Amino acid sequence: MSIRNYAAGDEVQIQRLFEKTFKHNRSLAHWEWKFKQHPHFQDPIILVWEENDEILGHISLWVNKAYNGNEVHKVGLRIDTMVDPKTRGKGIYRKLNDRLIEEAKKENIDYLFGFPAPKAKNLLIKYSNAKHIINMPRLVNIQRPFSLLSSKFSLIKYLKPLDEMVIKIKNRKNVRFSNHFSVVEIRNFDDRFNRLASTINNTEQTMVLRDASYLTWRYLLHPEKHYRILALEDDSNNLQGYIIFTVENKHSYKSGIILDWVCLANSKGSRLLLDTALSYMREADLVQTWSLPHTSMYSLYTANGFRQKDTPVPLVGINISNDFIHLHQSSKWFITPGDVDSF
Repeated sequence: MSIRNYAAGDEVQIQRLFEKTFKHNRSLAHWEWKFKQHPHFQDPIILVWEENDEILGHISLWVNKAYNGNEVHKVGLRIDTMVDPKTRGKGIYRKLNDRLIEEAKKENIDYLFGFPAPKAKNLLIKYSNAKHIINMPRLVNIQRPFSLLSSKFSLIKYLKPLDEMVIKIKNRKNVRFSNHFSVVEIRNFDDRFNRLASTINNTEQTMVLRDASYLTWRYLLHPEKHYRILALEDDSNNLQGYIIFTVENKHSYKSGIILDWVCLANSKGSRLLLDTALSYMREADLVQTWSLPHTSMYSLYTANGFRQKDTPVPLVGINISNDFIHLHQSSKWFITPGDVDSF
């Protein structure tokens, strides 16, 4: 039994272990997008635990460039940590995490972070120097209350036409016009997004470098999901921000998800961008997202119909470099659902 780096051909067994662990059949195209096409770090950090030529454990990183102040550093998002149920109790989880930290040091990665399930979070904190930073707040805007309730109570379906009245009342409060800004739907990330990424690096919050190549990979090249992108432009067609979202059909309702929202403009421009996205998601029964309480985005969400529903997912961090201990504070982060591999 041993830990080794990924080798070509391992993906067959990795996919099998993924399905066994997470009860989900992931396509090979999805795996290749996730691990082979990332523009910031194209050699994947994947470790496997192997016994008798069988892969029984797995841990990996998305390595992202990230702004910390005006400097670009490397941070690693822990993803797809898996141990075959039949081998649990052997300490494989701990050994994989220890080795992952060693690999991160070799690659000069300054900080690791992730969103583990509660049990995995407790193990990670127990066996490493991981810190629980915050539970990520989930914000929800219920757009069609009667449609949503009818998914649980069939008699309410007769009240679903009233949802249109709810939508009109909400829209009446929204900002619909601006002399200085316009919102357009786009289908590619041009060089303006590189300029935008370099402009927002003066924030005190650490955020993944959202340049054109990263955004193209993350949202346009995903083999299984379709996202829509709205750009906020000023009257000279300069990019001031963007918002990325999708609408998914759940078992009995439609859910809109805002994946990413970045804006340089004043609150009026930000509000216009959010209002336009919500109008594009008009058919969704509810719209949800994540947002950290210290960000301006959180304030804009809560001022415009969103309410914090719960805090379902923990953010956990591991400091690799002594210079990054400040990232154990939630106020030092800018995180959206698009920073997570599962959306």
